[in-house]
Amino acid sequence: MTVRRNWRLSTVVLTALVGMLLLPLPATAMSVSPARTQATGLRDLGTLGGLNSQGEDINARGQVTGVADTAGGSPHAFMWTASGNMQDLGTLGGADSRGVAINELGQVIGESSTGVNGERHGFVWTASGGMQDLGTLGGCCSVPVAISERGQVTGYSNLPNDVGIHAFLWTPAGGIRDLGTLGGPISAATGINLLGQVVGVSSTAEGSTHAFRWTASGGMQDLGTLGGANSFAPRINELGQIVGSSETADGSHHAFRWTPSGGMRDLGPFVPAAINALGQIAGTAIAANGAQHAFRWTASGGWQDLGTLGGENSAATGINDLGQVIGQAQTSSGSRHAFRWAPSSGMRDLDPLFTRSSGASAINIRGQVTGQFSATAWPNPHAFFWSP
Repeated sequence: MTVRRNWRLSTVVLTALVGMLLLPLPATAMSVSPARTQATGLRDLGTLGGLNSQGEDINARGQVTGVADTAGGSPHAFMWTASGNMQDLGTLGGADSRGVAINELGQVIGESSTGVNGERHGFVWTASGGMQDLGTLGGCCSVPVAISERGQVTGYSNLPNDVGIHAFLWTPAGGIRDLGTLGGPISAATGINLLGQVVGVSSTAEGSTHAFRWTASGGMQDLGTLGGANSFAPRINELGQIVGSSETADGSHHAFRWTPSGGMRDLGPFVPAAINALGQIAGTAIAANGAQHAFRWTASGGWQDLGTLGGENSAATGINDLGQVIGQAQTSSGSRHAFRWAPSSGMRDLDPLFTRSSGASAINIRGQVTGQFSATAWPNPHAFFWSP
C-alpha cells in the first residue's frame, strides 16, 4: 500500500469523531534484550540513548520510522534499517521531532518543533537531503499525515491568526497547497494514493463533518453520509476506493466503502482501520457484552471475526495487500499482545515468550511488522521489528 499515516489528529478534528469508536456487533457476524527477542522473530530496536521508543511505520524494504528518546530525554524521529540500525533524523531547530510514516523510497515524514515561539512544522526527510521543512498555511503549525510513493505529502495546518485548520497537499515541485473545506472552518487530510487523490474530513457550512475526496481536477468532493449528520474517511487505496465511518439516519455509526462508480456502501456497524489494494478492510467491532474483536471484510465474504489470543478483546490496526491483518489482542492471562492474522494460519502472537504488553502499528507487503513492546525484564516500551 502507498497510504502512510499518522492518526494523531488535532483535538478539534477528533472531537468531530466522538461516538464513532464504540459500535455494537451484529448478531449475523462470523464468529527483552535484543538477543533474546530475536529468537522469537521480534527484534528490539532500542532507543537513541534514552528510555523509550515507538515504531510507527514500515516499508517493503523493512525500513522503520518512529520516535525514540535521546540520552538527554528529548524524543527524536528515527529511521531504522537492519544494516544500519537506528539513525537520529534530528529536528527543525527545536528540541523534539517524531517520524510518522515512510514510503517505499525511504522518504520519511513527521513533525518537529522549530525553536520559534512553540511552532511545530511538518517535515520530509530523505537520505540525500536530510530534513526539509514543509512550512504551513500561514499559521503556527502543520502536521503531515500520509505520504505517497511519489513523495506527495498530505495533512493539515493552521491558517494565519488561527482562524481555521485546513487540509494541505505538499509536493516537491509545488510546495504546500491549501485544499480548502466543505464550507466550514476546519478540514484535515488523512490519506493519499499514488494518483494524488486525497481523503479526509471537513466541517460543512451547516456545522456537520463530512468525509471528502480531493483531486487536482475536481477539487474537494463531499462524499456525503449514510443518512446521518457526520462521516469520516481515514483511508484510500490505489484504485480510489475509500473506507470510512458514518452516522446513519437512526444515529448509529456504520463503516462504509466508497467507490467512484458505486458511491457510498453501508458495511454495517464496525469501525474500519485500513483498506488494501484489493479493497479488503480491517476493523474492529464491539459485541453486546462489551468485548471488541478485530475483523476483516472482503467483497466476497463480508465481515470475518478474527478472534483473540485467548482473552476477551482484540482490535485491528492495519492490513497489507496479502490480506494479513495486524493489531493487538488479549491473551488468556489478560495481557495485550501484538498479533498478525493471516488467512492461512489465523491469529499469531508476535512474541508469546517475553512480552509483557505490545501493539502493532504497521505491516508491509512481506508480512513484517513494527510497533511497540514492553518486556518482562524492563518497564520502558521500545520499538520493535518482527519478521516471519
